[in-house]
Amino acid sequence: MKYLILLIFFYINILSAEEFSLEAYSSTKRDRIKVADNFVYENIETKGQWKDSNGQYGLVFCHGNIISENGTKKLQSFCEYKDRDNDKAWTVLTSNKQIDLDNKMYQFDTTAEIGKNIYLNGSGKYKSLIGYECTFAVKYYDEEYNFLVQKCKPPIQ
Repeated sequence: MKYLILLIFFYINILSAEEFSLEAYSSTKRDRIKVADNFVYENIETKGQWKDSNGQYGLVFCHGNIISENGTKKLQSFCEYKDRDNDKAWTVLTSNKQIDLDNKMYQFDTTAEIGKNIYLNGSGKYKSLIGYECTFAVKYYDEEYNFLVQKCKPPIQ
């Protein structure tokens, strides 16, 4: 009987965990240093608006960097999402992308990018998202403006 109760509790937890999605529009400021023909370092600061599949919306602010070296572009950016109730979520965006060296690494890459966004911490209603690992796709309109879509699955417990 004890195992049956644990099994039922486990299945209820799985069924109650929901997938989650988010869309964001933002602008990014970049500061670049071209160290060599095959190495570029960028600091990025992103500000924008978002809405999610739970009907929430708010502002997003991110700080991070992009390192482009030997045909690989690596992104790491820490973000804070704040909703209309002042609840917050903190995430880290990461991606690795192969880039075309013939297009000069120092030029801006306007193609789409795919990566992961992991929920590190949260307050209020976003505490339940801690540990969610999301897949995101971002499309850059130009060096400043972009659109991001992410789909998340609950962590396996």
